[in-house]
Amino acid sequence: MSLNNDPNLELLLKLDETTGTNAKDDSSNNQTCTLTGGITFDNDSVAGVFGNALDFTAQAGEHITLPVSSALSLPSDFTICTNINCHSVASSIGIIKRGTTSGSFQNQKYGIYVVTGGKVRLYFGDGVSASERLESLTSLVAGVDTHVALRVTSGVAEVFFDGIKDATSLTRTLTWTGSEDTQIIGDWKTTSQWPLNAVLDDFRVYSRALTDAEIYYLHTYPYSVSLYANKKKSRLLGIY
Repeated sequence: MSLNNDPNLELLLKLDETTGTNAKDDSSNNQTCTLTGGITFDNDSVAGVFGNALDFTAQAGEHITLPVSSALSLPSDFTICTNINCHSVASSIGIIKRGTTSGSFQNQKYGIYVVTGGKVRLYFGDGVSASERLESLTSLVAGVDTHVALRVTSGVAEVFFDGIKDATSLTRTLTWTGSEDTQIIGDWKTTSQWPLNAVLDDFRVYSRALTDAEIYYLHTYPYSVSLYANKKKSRLLGIY
């Protein structure tokens, strides 16, 4: 089965559009995702790693508004991945968050952003007063296309860069009890806190933990017909 048809694929934004402000969700959920705050495919579509991509330039208020759907609430196990090319890592930039309009960490069910210097952080809040985070050891480099994946398996969170697992992890202890009224890509607050300053391509959310081999495969062959379509590569990965 192709990872593009996986029953646990909850969001797939290829970001290949060249006009308008609607980003097509190629998952079976077919959710409405809207470019907000002035960013458009007409002005901000650029060549990506796979087809086109969307270029964010740290403009306040620009983000992609996602539906606050149950599909993206996500269970205890999940995977979020995308290709990202930062224009700069001199300041923090938001990638995705789900929770409330507040920028407080404890009010986000989950959130991913890049801190000053390029390290990637995955945050979990409890919706009340506490939060916990995973920070990568590896740093993103400005001007370099990088496939980043965040995976949670049985409560253990890990980050991958270009299909390779970073040497750090976090065991989740918090339980979410808060409200969920905001989900965006490209900032940390709808009113702008850490606007994204990067090119995004092929943004995916799975409601399961992908295997190491699957994450590596998405880094290299995301649109192959099957995970096993490239037999030579599959043998090297030990999955054929």
